[in-house]
Amino acid sequence: MPDNTFVFAKNSARFVVLCSLAFSSLLVSDVSPAEAQGFQQFVCETPASVPENVRGAYEKHFQCTEQVFDAWFSKYPEEVAQLQNLYQAWQSSRRHDLRGQPAAGQWVQQHPVNFSTQRVELSPGQVSEVGPTQSGEPVQVQGEFERLFVDRDNRRLFLTSKEEGLVSIGIARRYAFKFEGKVGKAGARDFFVYDKNTALVEETNPKGGNRDLVVLDISNRAKPREIARLRGAVPEVSSSVEFHPGMTNAPPTFDQYRFIREGLVTSTSACQPPSDMLLNQRGTRCRPDGSCYQSQIVTKPEGICSPLVATSQTIGRRSVDDALTDEFEREWESDRFELSEAPAKPRFAQSSGGMAPKKSAEARSAPAGATGPTTTKGGDGGAGSLSQMMVHGKTLYVLSGAENLQRGILTSFDLSNPKNPRVRQVMDLDNGPEALQRHDNLLLIAGRDGVVTASLGVASRPRLLGEFRQNCPVNRDPIVVQGAIGYRTIIVEGRRINCTSRLEVLDLSQPHQPMMRATYPIYRPRGLSVLGNRLFVADEYQGVVVFDIGDAINPVIVGTLPMTGVKDLVLSDFDLYAMSGSEIKTYYVGPLYERGLNATTGFGKIEGVQTVVSVSNAVVTDRMR
Repeated sequence: MPDNTFVFAKNSARFVVLCSLAFSSLLVSDVSPAEAQGFQQFVCETPASVPENVRGAYEKHFQCTEQVFDAWFSKYPEEVAQLQNLYQAWQSSRRHDLRGQPAAGQWVQQHPVNFSTQRVELSPGQVSEVGPTQSGEPVQVQGEFERLFVDRDNRRLFLTSKEEGLVSIGIARRYAFKFEGKVGKAGARDFFVYDKNTALVEETNPKGGNRDLVVLDISNRAKPREIARLRGAVPEVSSSVEFHPGMTNAPPTFDQYRFIREGLVTSTSACQPPSDMLLNQRGTRCRPDGSCYQSQIVTKPEGICSPLVATSQTIGRRSVDDALTDEFEREWESDRFELSEAPAKPRFAQSSGGMAPKKSAEARSAPAGATGPTTTKGGDGGAGSLSQMMVHGKTLYVLSGAENLQRGILTSFDLSNPKNPRVRQVMDLDNGPEALQRHDNLLLIAGRDGVVTASLGVASRPRLLGEFRQNCPVNRDPIVVQGAIGYRTIIVEGRRINCTSRLEVLDLSQPHQPMMRATYPIYRPRGLSVLGNRLFVADEYQGVVVFDIGDAINPVIVGTLPMTGVKDLVLSDFDLYAMSGSEIKTYYVGPLYERGLNATTGFGKIEGVQTVVSVSNAVVTDRMR
């Protein structure tokens, strides 16, 4: 038998139960909203024993399923070996969800976050000196643009398009960019540039199943080349674990493999579990290795626990969401809100009153460009706010999610040898995760159902600390951080009671207890970027909305840079790269930081040049003031 093939141990007690996800939803339905808001609840697993007749019934069941799954796994030895690595990493990380537990606050004290801020100011001479002096014809790239990365140190811009894969563009001559090369493979969904010689790309596995993590040598700009590929190393999130014969036409996803190993597969073509036994043992689950556990809802966590999905934080009997959106609904109904004006100050826009953590001793973990004294350094670039891959030190974090699913996965890879990444940790998420952002040793996981904070105090093994959730379903919701304040955008599809598309202001000074301080309506916000006391938000309908955040909790709109369909932003050297699905425009925003000018006057001096367009569109270079 091949070493990479998983086989059920014939002599162990083995049996299967209904999917844990279905059981959890059944239990949650028994909890009233009042009870859920009154105290934190957890689903915990504790060891359990079952009668011998139940063991015997499921022993027969696994004698049937063993042959089915073994035949499946033997078809994909390379992928199954990787799945086993992921499964072991998932097992070892299950106790690292600290949300709602005293251990979260203790961990923050042991691994504090350095909430440094950026003070950015330019003299009038510097504004003129740093400004753009060259322009040229746009570079043409075919296909819809998906992700953007600016490598300022090496003067390169990278993007992925659905048709051309990863594309490298030289930006040494500002606003006169040059096409350098491409990998030329469709299916590259996300990527991260590790250094001047190495990029990490997430790609589709041609066989199916999980996605591949690919290491590229980008030292030769004209011919990036693949130097390593980890087959099936990036988990795909599945909506169902019900087995059917057609599944064997592709390698198992991580979910499928994990649920088989945990005894949670609901059916096979000819091996139905004895459901009457399940009814007699409700709440008890067992694994193929013979170990059994009971899943219970408790208020004091013990064993392996995960918090139930929380409702919005409350003030009295009404949620913060409800109270804040009252103000916005009146503005929408009266048609008084315009993007060129600052919205009225909402209620509850006060400071947290919480004690800020001590500064981190690890100076190199400070956010890029964060300084105490005034600096003339602009944004350092890097990944856009929609990125699902992030690097901290020698660790890569990759986010896996799926549209309309609450479940997600955060996978960590050791990059001590960048040419040979190794899986370190696999963590379950429950916020419909969509984007990653990092500030010092704090990882922000933005999702449709809320923001989850994770500590990188031990970089290769993140701990989930806290969460902020809203009461309405949303889509596309990245976050950026300046000091201890997080700025997050959410889109609400259609008109919903107590729900509006908006910019949210979150207080992160206590990372295990994030709190919302204010919200501001925006038509259809997507990505965003921040530098000093200026915040830039991509609004698909209007363009790039510029905020003055001199008062961090009360942003004020100073103007909008027109751009249809803009969805992500990156700041580098006072150049703002704004990306839509078909073009990238670069705006020089140095005037916003000129000493002695207010934000409105500085905004009037911003100029921009279109630098990248899709070949399917007309090639146009324009200057805007």
